[in-house]
Amino acid sequence: SPFDTLLSGDKGDAPPLADGRALEVVEQAEALVKVGGGGGALEWELRTARARTALLARIVEACPNVDALDIEGPLRIYKRLTWDVITAEDKVPPAPIEIPESDVANSALAAVKALGPRVESLALMLPPDGVSTEQDAVDLLAALPALKSLELNVFTLEDGRDAETVAAQRKALVAALAACKDLEELALGTSNFVDDGLAAVSFSAPLKHLALHDAPDLSFAAFVTFIGNFSTTLESLELDGAPAAAPEDEALVQPLDLPKLVALEIATPLAASVFKLFAKAPLREISIGESPQLTAKDVVALFEAHKDTLASVDLEEGAVAADGGEGDDGEGQAPEEVVAAWCEEHGVEFAVLEADDSAASDSEDEDEDEQGDRA
Repeated sequence: SPFDTLLSGDKGDAPPLADGRALEVVEQAEALVKVGGGGGALEWELRTARARTALLARIVEACPNVDALDIEGPLRIYKRLTWDVITAEDKVPPAPIEIPESDVANSALAAVKALGPRVESLALMLPPDGVSTEQDAVDLLAALPALKSLELNVFTLEDGRDAETVAAQRKALVAALAACKDLEELALGTSNFVDDGLAAVSFSAPLKHLALHDAPDLSFAAFVTFIGNFSTTLESLELDGAPAAAPEDEALVQPLDLPKLVALEIATPLAASVFKLFAKAPLREISIGESPQLTAKDVVALFEAHKDTLASVDLEEGAVAADGGEGDDGEGQAPEEVVAAWCEEHGVEFAVLEADDSAASDSEDEDEDEQGDRA
């Protein structure tokens, strides 16, 4: 369907004309979902939108065992404005106009909301398309009260909205997130609503896994307060760039009370003092990602502090700097060698992870090799 790229700005993605194969498909869909037809240029675009959303609703309704949703973009119906007025390549395309519910019933959105407490897992990505807002996420979270797993990537733009509206919608989103009382897994990626507002709301979900990536608007104090909401339940923490800045006085970095935290995956721009946050946690698994300001000595000190519980260590290749140590041959040791030696001495499993996308491609190659061996 060309409507999948409605907001992409692709000039070649023109709506199909009301004839031939396109007309046949829409008429078949209308017959299947029992909605009326129509004619006329404007009516045709409304017909295609109605047929598409009604067909999607029928698919959702026909799947009684659905308990997980993966949604990209807002579940709205739009009418695209013609490209005919655009001649220069550098001109901005006309923004799509949302079609009122009175003109075309949004049966797809209604069907998704009707799933209600059956849905326990939601992955939602709201792109910077100029039409998605935090309210799209608020509405879905309110309709799905039994979520246990939530992956939320919000990249909404402020374009066309005043600062007060943006602030109010972000506050509403944080409140909707806090209302998810059954959440056990939460991944917020690099969502742009992640700021100090998180510290202003009390969360009561029994969260076991939390993932936070770059969050430049989340202060260190707010980060600590937010993590503290889950101190009695958190078992796994994934940090990639968060927190973005430490307090000026390192004495303010105090251990968090995380009695169940056994897994830590961290890539940080901060000094080694950030590790003090996890001094009291019974860590069994530690993974260190890109942290070029740290040295092998810094991470070994972290491992040493948890040697009584630590069972496995992963270190991304080139993630930390060498610290001038020498091997038996007098040559400088690579950080990976320093960490490997410590792990071997303490009976801790150790693996070097390849950086960037190479690990994924190597994994695919290994899978193909394994399949060949099994064959």
